[in-house]
Amino acid sequence: MAGQIAEFFGYRDTYKSDAAISAAKTSICPFLNDVCTKSIQVEGKARKSGACTVRQKKEDSPSVICCPNRLYSGDYKMLDEIVKLAFKASLPKFAGRHAVDKAISLGQPTVAVFGHRWGGELRLPKKNGRGNYFVDWILVKINADGLAEDFCAVEVQTIDTTGNYRASYLGLSSVGRENEWSKVGLKWENVNKRIIPQIIYKGAVLAREAYCSAGLFMVTPDPVFKTIMHRLGGQDNVLKVGRLQPSSITFVSYDYVENAEVKAGEIIPLEIKTKHLSTVSEVRDAFNQAQLPEENVYANSISDALGVAFAD
Repeated sequence: MAGQIAEFFGYRDTYKSDAAISAAKTSICPFLNDVCTKSIQVEGKARKSGACTVRQKKEDSPSVICCPNRLYSGDYKMLDEIVKLAFKASLPKFAGRHAVDKAISLGQPTVAVFGHRWGGELRLPKKNGRGNYFVDWILVKINADGLAEDFCAVEVQTIDTTGNYRASYLGLSSVGRENEWSKVGLKWENVNKRIIPQIIYKGAVLAREAYCSAGLFMVTPDPVFKTIMHRLGGQDNVLKVGRLQPSSITFVSYDYVENAEVKAGEIIPLEIKTKHLSTVSEVRDAFNQAQLPEENVYANSISDALGVAFAD
C-alpha cells in the first residue's frame, strides 16, 4: 500500500507558488481562512497535517478528497447549491438565529444555517442515551415575517484514510516542496460498513419530520459516490424519483472542474458531477439486495489452506 498527499493546505502538490508555500508555512486552510483542523504526529510533536486530498500509487488512481473542509471552498458554495436544490431559490444564508433578524430587516426569505462554524450544533434529544441521527448541517428556510417554513439536512462524507502520509508531509514541507510516497491508504470498506447504514437511518428519521420537505442531501467526492453506488448494485439499481419529498435522499457528488485554468496562487475549483434523487426505501432495498459471492466460498478457502476436502 502506497499513496501520497495530492493537495497540501489547499494547493496541488506540484504547485510551488508563493501562496502554496505560505499556506504550508502558516498551516492555513484556504477553505476556512483559518488554521488547518487536521493533525499529524511528526517526531513526537502534533502538527497541522494540511492533507486535503490523497491518491494511491496505483496507475490512474484518482485524487480523493479526505478532508470535509475541502468541500467548503468558495465561501461554502456547496451550501448555496444545496439551498437552491432544496428550496428552489437562491437565498442568502446566515448563522442560526441571525437569519430570523435578517429576514425581517431585509423583508425577504433567508436561510438559517446550523453546522460547521456557523449557527452551532442543534441540541437534539437522545434516545436511549444515543443521538446517532445528528447530521453535519441543517438548513432552515425563514420567510420574510421571520418564521421558519421548511428545512433540510446535509450530510458530508469524504474518504477515511489508513496508515500515514508522514513521508509525503515531510517532503511537501521541505524547502524544495518535493512530494514523497508514503504508507497512506483509503478505507473504501467504510462505505459499506458505516456510510450507507447511517444515511438510511438518518433519512428515515427525517422522513418523519412534518416540516422537512426535501429530506437528506448526501454530499461526497465523486469517487466516494461511485463506490456507494457500486455497493448498491450500480446507479441504475437505485431508483430515481421525480421530485423532492420528506423521505428523499439526494446524492450530490463533487469533483474538480475539468480542464480548469488555474493561475498561480489559485486553488482548483470544484463542481457538481452528479445529482441522484432517490428515497430512503429505494436505498434501503438496494442495500439489502447484496450481491453475494458464489456459495461455499468459506469452505473452499478452508480446503485450499488445509489441503484437504470437507468430509461428506
